[in-house]
Amino acid sequence: MADAISAALLLVETAIICTDQLHSRTSSVRKDLERARNCLARLQQWDNHTNPQAREKQVQDLACNIEDAINEYLLQVSQHSHTNRFSKLAHNVGHFIPDWIASSKLSSSIDELERDLNLVTLLDSVHSNGPQEGRPSSSTGPQGATLTHRFLEDHEIVGYDEEKTRLFQHLGERNPELLTIVIVGPGGSGKTTLVKNVYQSERVSSLFHFQAWIDVPLDLDQLLPKLLRRFKQEVDPHEDISDLQEKLRRILENKKFLVVLDNVWSHEAFESIVNALPKTEGSKLIVITRNIDVAPVSSNYIHDLCAGLSSKKANQLFCKKAFPDVVRNICPTHLEDWAEQIVTRCEGMPWAISQIGTLLARTPRVAVEWKKMHDTLGSDLSIASSISHYRDLPSNHKECFLYFVRGKSMDESRIVVFPTLFVSSSFPKQSISSLFLEAKSVGNIVRDSGEKIRRLSVQCDINLLRNIDLSRMTHTRTLLVFRQTANRSELHMVLKACKLLRVFGLQGVPELVNFPESVISLTLLRYLSVRQTNIESVPRSIEKLGLLETLELKDTLVTNLPKGIGKLHHLRHLLVYCNAVNNNMMFGAAQGVEFSTSKISALSISNSLQKLSLIKVNTNKKFLKALGELKDLRRLGLVDLHREDGRELCCTIQKMDDLSTLDVRATSEDEYLDLDHMQSGSPPLLLQHLYLKGRLKRVPEWIPKLTSLKKIGLKWSKMDADAEPLTALQDLPNLMELDLVDYYTGQVLGFGDETFKKLVALSIDKFDKLNLISIGEKAMPMLKKLTISRCPDLKLLPFSSGDLELLEELLLFDMPNEFIAEFETDSERREDLKHVGVIHYSRHPGSYQSDGFKDLSPSKWR
Repeated sequence: MADAISAALLLVETAIICTDQLHSRTSSVRKDLERARNCLARLQQWDNHTNPQAREKQVQDLACNIEDAINEYLLQVSQHSHTNRFSKLAHNVGHFIPDWIASSKLSSSIDELERDLNLVTLLDSVHSNGPQEGRPSSSTGPQGATLTHRFLEDHEIVGYDEEKTRLFQHLGERNPELLTIVIVGPGGSGKTTLVKNVYQSERVSSLFHFQAWIDVPLDLDQLLPKLLRRFKQEVDPHEDISDLQEKLRRILENKKFLVVLDNVWSHEAFESIVNALPKTEGSKLIVITRNIDVAPVSSNYIHDLCAGLSSKKANQLFCKKAFPDVVRNICPTHLEDWAEQIVTRCEGMPWAISQIGTLLARTPRVAVEWKKMHDTLGSDLSIASSISHYRDLPSNHKECFLYFVRGKSMDESRIVVFPTLFVSSSFPKQSISSLFLEAKSVGNIVRDSGEKIRRLSVQCDINLLRNIDLSRMTHTRTLLVFRQTANRSELHMVLKACKLLRVFGLQGVPELVNFPESVISLTLLRYLSVRQTNIESVPRSIEKLGLLETLELKDTLVTNLPKGIGKLHHLRHLLVYCNAVNNNMMFGAAQGVEFSTSKISALSISNSLQKLSLIKVNTNKKFLKALGELKDLRRLGLVDLHREDGRELCCTIQKMDDLSTLDVRATSEDEYLDLDHMQSGSPPLLLQHLYLKGRLKRVPEWIPKLTSLKKIGLKWSKMDADAEPLTALQDLPNLMELDLVDYYTGQVLGFGDETFKKLVALSIDKFDKLNLISIGEKAMPMLKKLTISRCPDLKLLPFSSGDLELLEELLLFDMPNEFIAEFETDSERREDLKHVGVIHYSRHPGSYQSDGFKDLSPSKWR
């Protein structure tokens, strides 16, 4: 139920942004959208604190109906954006009547939905007895049940030494009557931790006859019974509140006691206990709350933790958690800036600092990973600090937990996962939110269930869709079809029914030659993929998909993109290349797409594009300069680069501070890549994946500075021994994968002592003159996979006993018979391979074909 509410809330926010951006007449629409948001807030509030199973489907349907109403509105209004005021005026005039009709329909739909919502009788509790602002989370105190979030440990209390000392002093005072101490602060400020550490100390225990820690429940009627049980008293369910109060007074009369009320969320919660406690001399009451207004003005002492830790103490706590294995917990120099920014985001809140520091302790110590953490924190961690449950997450974050497509990785920033049903030869009679069709036939049982299908993944013959009533797909948001035969007319019927689609993927359908015209009518689409099809062109009308964020045309025959692509101002990911030949071992296996300077300039207006690959480098000298305007790019792939383009390319990529993947390919196998032109020695330091295809005189000087690099592919570099081809790479601190093709023309390739310390996978391919690989002591100590291909002069294994002790997989392709013979005969050299789990050989580079394939694994030895 929560997932439907979250999805609808996120859509409301998107709709508000869209209407604000695209229209000048938004006052009435905004009011209707805000009414929808209020309805969802009521549903969410009820769901978070009540959640009766009997009403779950009813509330879920209400949330989905709100989503449908907004989608219907967005479908009717135009999604074009205009930079010219005259074209914008013409747009407003031309679309006035359709937009007015859509707005009126939206208003009527919200009216109806409000009436439906008010008919849900359980929702009345939201208005009368429902949760109020500041209600507690589900945590309990030290003597209660398991916490949904953990306390900070005693050694983690940094910066509250003075508060701790003061609290000890207050508890030791000889007060003539009950003394009230208030600890106030936002979630994650450390208030509960501070009190817990004092409460559990022997010093405090010796001061009182009785102690009790109570986490204030939602139901205040349970507060007194809970406190009595802490004092080991039986509670009769028929006793009224006056009986319970009297019983509590008798127990505590003339006794010194300490009562802690954690998560006090209302003044009523405070008074219900205070009124029942005797005013015994020396006794103390500690109130822990996020809201100072819940405690009376007459409170004796107030400890305000709202300011959080000082900058110095915050950094001290963070480093203690993030670098537990470093002497004195000192932050490495290359991470200091990101550490400072992350700590600043935590706003002095100890819980947030501790949790994020602990998470980063398990994260690679590279700038790009720390930047990712920083960017995911948002601008206000005061909210995140209080999150102890999925339900506490903001709606846009909830979606990120809710949508997986089985075995498929899609747009990481948008795809979400919902509870899913898998359909095989039998189909369960229960509610359908997501439907996976995998069987060859499921019969009419799918047709008979009667539920709306909101997410559909077809991994079987598309004709199976005939078994589903298309009227059930009018509310479908996601449709994914994999590796199936596509009937054009049937696909048209399906897409016509799915007018509210936001995610559409048609993958591995070779029969698809023409771009499906029906897609253009799906104006709510955010994600569109037609990869691994034979589509040759994209229509100019693609510009009608004004909300599109991801367009994936990988493994298609598209060689050019229409001018309309520049009008997709929400586009974040543009992935496209053309398969020129089937053999990916050849230089020109994949060709890029023509892309004009004007298209680049148009896309730079919104500055939202993050992935652009593979694009042909235009001979126009202004092309690479225009590319530099896409400063938010994280992935860039370029082909047909000439030697003289190198200087401008270096200047361009230096502007892309967030660049994570760079793929550069020369115009031909013999063309040099001239990339040693980074100004002031400042390369894109967040780069994680680097692929260079083309000749190199030497490894560019800036590459050894890329401390975040995880994977490098260097192909057709053809460097000689004087270039020292491995020296520049050997000390990269986080390099895990190294793929080398025709990289080196020398006879001996040497991996020096204690080099490539984190390398996990190494591939050496097409080293025509190589006859010896030497591996120094403690070189590549983490290597698990080694691939050697097409090295005709290599006669010996590259390692002996004691080398590469963690190696698990050895793959050999198209190697000379003399080399393979070492694995087939019982020799001393074969003894060096006993620890390797898998050893495979094939005559065909990059693939396992029956012709020439051999399993040489030790398990096959006799």
